[in-house]
This record gives sequence, structure tokens and C-alpha cells, in this order.
Amino acid sequence: MDKVLIEWETTYGSGPKDLIRKWAYLSRRQESITSILLLILIFSIFTVFIYVDSGLSKAINYVTLLGRIFIPLILGLLIFSVTISYLGKYVKEKN
Repeated sequence: MDKVLIEWETTYGSGPKDLIRKWAYLSRRQESITSILLLILIFSIFTVFIYVDSGLSKAINYVTLLGRIFIPLILGLLIFSVTISYLGKYVKEKN
């Protein structure tokens, strides 16, 4: 985030009249990151539904509640957390 602010100040200046434009610029940047995270969450939920409908939970054949709810939920959260960690590394490398 500091690189973005330094970039902004060298390009556009840092006077008080530029504060609103700076805030709009930073909020637009954060909005794109938020939309990416939202897409990852939707993908994780979609993966959970595919897992439940594919019958893999029947193959595990534990208690129905465990096989139908907890295992897909844990799988979705695992996919979500791994994707976010890779996204965080990508954003750090890009900045």
C-alpha cells in the first residue's frame, strides 16, 4: 500500500485538495481486491456443491451429517484458504 501512495504522490502531488482523489484511487484499488476475494468465495461454494452432488460424500459413508455437511464445508474452506494464500503471495510479488 505504501508503494501505491508513493506512486500517487510522485505522479499527482500530495496537497490537501488531492485527498479526495487519493481516497477514490485507493478505494477503487481495494474494491478490485474485494471483488477477487468474492469470486474465490463463490468458486469455493460451487466446489462444495459439486462435491456433495457427485456422490463422493456417499463413498466416505460416515454419518450422513458428517458426509453431507462437514466434510464438504472443510474442503471448501481449505480450497478458499489455499487460494487466498496464493493470491496474497501474488499481490506481494506484484508490489
